[in-house]
Amino acid sequence: MSEAELSIAFARIGVKCGNVSHGDICGVRCVSFEAEAQLDGEGVSLLYSLSFAFLVFASEGELLRPLERGFAPFISESVGSILKYTGKTNELFTRMMINVALHSSGFTPKDGIRLLDPMSGKGTTLFEGLIMGFDVCGIELSEKLANEAHTFLKRFLETERYKHTAETERISGENKSFRAVRNSFYIAATKEDMKEGRGRSAEIISGDAAYADRYYKKNAFEIIVCDLPYGVQHGSASAESKSFTRNPKGLLQSCLGSWKRVLKTGGVVVAAFNAFLITRGEMAELFGAEGFEVLAGENYLKFGHRVDQAIKRDIIAAKK
Repeated sequence: MSEAELSIAFARIGVKCGNVSHGDICGVRCVSFEAEAQLDGEGVSLLYSLSFAFLVFASEGELLRPLERGFAPFISESVGSILKYTGKTNELFTRMMINVALHSSGFTPKDGIRLLDPMSGKGTTLFEGLIMGFDVCGIELSEKLANEAHTFLKRFLETERYKHTAETERISGENKSFRAVRNSFYIAATKEDMKEGRGRSAEIISGDAAYADRYYKKNAFEIIVCDLPYGVQHGSASAESKSFTRNPKGLLQSCLGSWKRVLKTGGVVVAAFNAFLITRGEMAELFGAEGFEVLAGENYLKFGHRVDQAIKRDIIAAKK
């Protein structure tokens, strides 16, 4: 997975990397590669933003020279790891999905990235997006989980003394076709950043993911990243039936059209799924039926792995 993430990221900046290998240096697990060109500050910053990178070295003969970290988290990286609960997706795997979506899309951080997680749970994807400096939005069907994510982020911002504002809004469709609650934050590191508008927004909607295009305007997001129900800790419900199911097929059929409408052309959806419940081929058919281009290059086929006896996790990436 690290090799695939690395290759997808470097394809974005037009630098080929080869001889990717894994090994130990003094007992520390490392990934090594050869770049066809000298990396500039952007390239080094890109490396540090990868999910598996903790420290980056340049090889100079038999010596290793540590490279200055160019990637500066918008908020403390601890926000993604503090919460511990059954069924939580690992925050590093989540960051990997965000990177795959970003570097497969037609957008860069310089464009200003808005990320949507339409099945946001307790907010892991949103927190990782904030770390990367994105504006983030989540939709969560469970009012309890949405409230827990909102409460946690509020306490974190207060404890870490980030400047922020918070608002709560109740929203509904015509003739009360749907009801939802939007909890939103605007976050900045300092008073000056807040005053100059250099902050980031984060919001969590307690509502149905099938109504994403009712909550947000058309072409509102550059990337969509989510965990589909694995059928073990999580169930899902379609907008029509509201009944819970272990298989995400019905969920996607009811939601993909809405998600596509709020995604910009050139934007990418990355979704994690349990291959024991739905195959990659079935996933590709569902996305293709909505007019998405499923990304099927070699690197996109390297993410499948066994989590436990009941979960064989994989991801799919599809572009609008």
